[in-house]
Amino acid sequence: MPNKHFYFAMGALHGTAVVVWVHSQRQAWFERYRWVRRLYRWNPDWFLYFPVVIALFGCLALAPDALYALGILPKSVIRSDLFNVFYGYTWFEKVEDSSMRFDWVANSVASAVLYLLAVGVLLYYAHQARQRLLAR
Repeated sequence: MPNKHFYFAMGALHGTAVVVWVHSQRQAWFERYRWVRRLYRWNPDWFLYFPVVIALFGCLALAPDALYALGILPKSVIRSDLFNVFYGYTWFEKVEDSSMRFDWVANSVASAVLYLLAVGVLLYYAHQARQRLLAR
């Protein structure tokens, strides 16, 4: 079984794209939707929970492997085309099995992407903390 950095990174990047989109839309949504204004009254820093969304998307990408590891579905079912919904899982598994070099490159690139994503989130939180401290 190949390393799973690649699948988690694909899910995390998708989650990051969703988070960035919501973050960019939140000002317009605040003016347009009452439920967003209520959300801000309930918790003005609600968008700081976004790393949870990124992790959930990353874990969603690992769902086929979890189903196999828990013995819920056999490998023959998980390798069916139905599971390409999970970021091309079946196709990438077949390519990784046939080419160990691709497996190594894909997981190495994915590890670098996850590292950069983690550093980016850390820098974002440092920036948010700095803004809050300067606002005092």
